[in-house]
Amino acid sequence: MKIPRLADFWKKRRAPAAPFGGQGFRFYLGALALLLTGIIAGFYLFFPASTLQQRLELEIASRTPLDARIEEVSLLFPLGLKAKGIHLSARKPAAGSPPADFTVTALELTPRWRTLISRNPGLAFQAEVLSGQIEGSLWKNGSIEARLRRLSFSAPVGAGVPLLLTGQLGKGEITGAWPLQPTSETRLNLSFDKLELGGLTTLGLTSDTLPLGAVSLVGSGSGNALKIERLNASGGSLEVTGEGTVMLAELLTRSRLNLNLVLRPGRQLDRSFADLLELFAQAEPDGSYRLRLTGPLTQVAVQ
Repeated sequence: MKIPRLADFWKKRRAPAAPFGGQGFRFYLGALALLLTGIIAGFYLFFPASTLQQRLELEIASRTPLDARIEEVSLLFPLGLKAKGIHLSARKPAAGSPPADFTVTALELTPRWRTLISRNPGLAFQAEVLSGQIEGSLWKNGSIEARLRRLSFSAPVGAGVPLLLTGQLGKGEITGAWPLQPTSETRLNLSFDKLELGGLTTLGLTSDTLPLGAVSLVGSGSGNALKIERLNASGGSLEVTGEGTVMLAELLTRSRLNLNLVLRPGRQLDRSFADLLELFAQAEPDGSYRLRLTGPLTQVAVQ
């Protein structure tokens, strides 16, 4: 039997632990975890929010015809961005149109992880606006997909016209691109609830509002030409059907409309409004009226 030497005994006791085995591996793994935790914590604690806020405002101004003012910017974990109080205004509003001010209550942006290594990375977004929500995706090449839910609104019909269109966009889907390109494909499908036209007493009518009921709008197109394939309004004082085209502009209020409508008065239609219709068109044998709306959205002409 071989008797171990005293030198061999001390050499064995003093041998360091293998760096990547047993306790050594756990030590290095723990140190790496602490290092990463410190880096992430420092990044979030000392994140230059004001610099990023200014950068976002400049990006919006350079890519759209809008000026932006953002109240607050913060980070989301593990990787994302949240902005609150995004106030948007048209840099050059159309002549005679009311100020185009708009506020996004909150916006969250997160990466679409599976696209980050592709040539066309994307972002997922969620926005709180008009007491409702918009969510969808935005890609580097400008493609957009958006789903809209419960957006309440009240908007003037046009410049110099004391009429307001109010209601709620119950749900909607929009696909397209921004900015528009000749090859851009656009598709929209919108459903409105309880749409009303208000301010009619200023035109001498007896009733101040005209209920339009539920309204659905379906359209598609290429480039800046959007075809209105179907427009229906039902459940109100007027039954409306229509089709036509919209030539989209960079600033939406400058888009030009060419729309043909068929209006069928209901039993509850105010007689004074029926008299107003007869100023623009003669009743067809079935009692309907045919109207054509043309011109920019802020100055629509009725024919």
